[in-house]
Amino acid sequence: PRQCREEVVRIESMKIRIFPIYYKGAAAPEYRRDCFEPVMAGHDPVWPELTAHEKVLEEYLPRCRGEEYFGFCHYRRFPFFWKKRPSKYLPHIGFKRFAKNFPERYSEKNIYRFISGYDVLAPCPSRWNREVTSNYQQYFLGGHPPKEIDRLIEIIRRDYPAMNQDLDEYLTGKKAYLWLQFIMRRDWFEEYLRWQFDVLRK
Repeated sequence: PRQCREEVVRIESMKIRIFPIYYKGAAAPEYRRDCFEPVMAGHDPVWPELTAHEKVLEEYLPRCRGEEYFGFCHYRRFPFFWKKRPSKYLPHIGFKRFAKNFPERYSEKNIYRFISGYDVLAPCPSRWNREVTSNYQQYFLGGHPPKEIDRLIEIIRRDYPAMNQDLDEYLTGKKAYLWLQFIMRRDWFEEYLRWQFDVLRK
């Protein structure tokens, strides 16, 4: 009973929860620590990784009460917390380097030292090569049907007109924040997920 009580207190006092997204059959160990909670993505052919986002929104958030920050990372790419706070972006590293640094740098205490005071931490932006003229074109090169992307844009413009300028800048730009990595304040995190699924379901 004493151990159970201590575990309840520890969970309720958590300030951060980061969800590494895994896939069934992926040959990678699940790293679990105080603030790291692996989540399994489904096999939906339309929303593969985003099934993990949906699970977190519907199942995890209601039972996570005290956290100030939530985030996602990928089972092969992880945010890297240096000894000093990041100047602008959060670097990401591959699995081997992550595994080596896990015991030392991935405690809740150390991560909170990095992110407290920020609203959002995103990975370093990726830039396309010269053959890719824009983020909009990159969707086609990635195998997405043009009609799906155009429909997505249409819904955002119609239902979220305040985003039009940002949407235009993104679509014509040549950099993007990839790898399913970000950490956000709890309120922004929940608002982002609800916005994402509002658009996708439509």
